[in-house]
Amino acid sequence: MSEPAALPARDADLAAKASACVACGLCLPHCPTYAESRSEARSPRGRILLVQQLAQGRLTADASVAAALDSCLHCRRCESVCPAAVDYAAVIDGGLAHLRAAQPPDPRTRQLLWLLARPWRLRWAVALLRLAERLRLDGWLRRFGLPRIGARHAVAAGATPVAAPPAADAPELWLLPGCTGRALDRDTLAAATQLLTAAGYRVRLGPARCCGALHRHSGLPAQADALAAELQAAVPAGAALTSVNSGCSAELDAIFGARHIDVHQRLLARSDRLRFRPWTRASRLHLPCSARAGDGALARAVQQLLAQVPGPAPSALPPGCCGAGGRQSHLDPARAGRISAALLASAPAAGPILSCNLGCTRQLATQADAGAHSILVALAGQLAPAGPGSQEKDDA
Repeated sequence: MSEPAALPARDADLAAKASACVACGLCLPHCPTYAESRSEARSPRGRILLVQQLAQGRLTADASVAAALDSCLHCRRCESVCPAAVDYAAVIDGGLAHLRAAQPPDPRTRQLLWLLARPWRLRWAVALLRLAERLRLDGWLRRFGLPRIGARHAVAAGATPVAAPPAADAPELWLLPGCTGRALDRDTLAAATQLLTAAGYRVRLGPARCCGALHRHSGLPAQADALAAELQAAVPAGAALTSVNSGCSAELDAIFGARHIDVHQRLLARSDRLRFRPWTRASRLHLPCSARAGDGALARAVQQLLAQVPGPAPSALPPGCCGAGGRQSHLDPARAGRISAALLASAPAAGPILSCNLGCTRQLATQADAGAHSILVALAGQLAPAGPGSQEKDDA
C-alpha cells in the first residue's frame, strides 16, 4: 500500500470496539459483499481489522482501504450472528470517518449526498431525469453516471375507499417525508396518510428534511449531526412523529427518541380500527436489513400488520440483502444487481414484491418480473370501509 506522509490520529474507543472481534468467521456466510466477491477485505472481520489498524494509528487509508470500507452495504447481518456481540455499525461508521479524514468521498457519493442534503435539489434532479428518460436519453444518463429513475409505484388496482375525516380530538401525528419521499415515494406517503387517517390520526405532512443517516454511513458524522439538528428545529417540540422508510427509522429514533415510531408500528397499534379486503393476488414479502437490525421489532411489526389482511399472507423471501445498501446501488449498480438477482433466485415464486424500504423496493424492482412496491401501497389498496363496532384504542 502506498502511504501518505502522516499516520492517522489514534482513536482508543474505536480501537476497543474493533478489538472485540475474535475473527471467528461465523459472519462470513451472512455477508453479501463477501459472498459476491470472496475477498476477505470485503468481509466483516476483514473490515474490522482494517478499522482497528486505522484506529491504532498503524495503517493509513489508501485506495485499497477505501474500496474495502466503502463497499460495505451496512446491512448489519453480521451483527445478528456475532458471538462476541461486536457493535459492527459503530465500527464501520467510525472507520469510514477515519477514512474521510484522509480522503474525501468519491464523486458519485458527493453527488448523491449533495442532492439529499437539500431535498428540493433532488426533486429538480428527478424531474430532469424523468424528462431525459421520456426522451430516450438513456445513454446520456449512463455516460454521466446518473441513475435511471423509472416509473413511480402504482397503487394496487381497485377502488380504495377514502377514509372518513378524523374526529376533532383525534391525536395529531406528523409524517416525516425524509429527503426522498416527495421526489421518489409520493405514492407511499399518500398510502401512509390514508392508512393513518383510517386508524384515527390527524395526519400532518412534515417538512422535507434529510435525517443525515446516509451522511453518517458515508463517514461524515459532522454533516450528519448538522442535518439532524436542522430536522429537529423544523418540527414542533413534543410532536408525535412517524416515517415510512425503514432505512431512516434507526436514525430518527436516535434523533427524536420515543417521539418517533415507524408508521408500520403505529398502524399495528391501532389495527383494530382498520378493515381490509382479502388478498386477491399472491405476493412476496421482503424484510429489509434495516427492519431486521437490532432486536428485529420493526420486521415483526410489519409481518403482524400484514397478517391483519384476510387470506394467505405474502410469502417471505429468505433473509438476505437486496444489494442496494443506501448509496451502493448508486455507486455500483452492477454489483447491486448481482446481489439482488441472487436473492430472488433463491425464492423463485411469482408475484410482486412488497418492502418497507424505498431503496430496497427500487432495487428489487429492477430484477423482479412482477415489480415491487411499498407495503403501505399494498395495504392502502386493500382498505375496506370500516364496519360497525370498531373499537376505540389508546394512541400508540
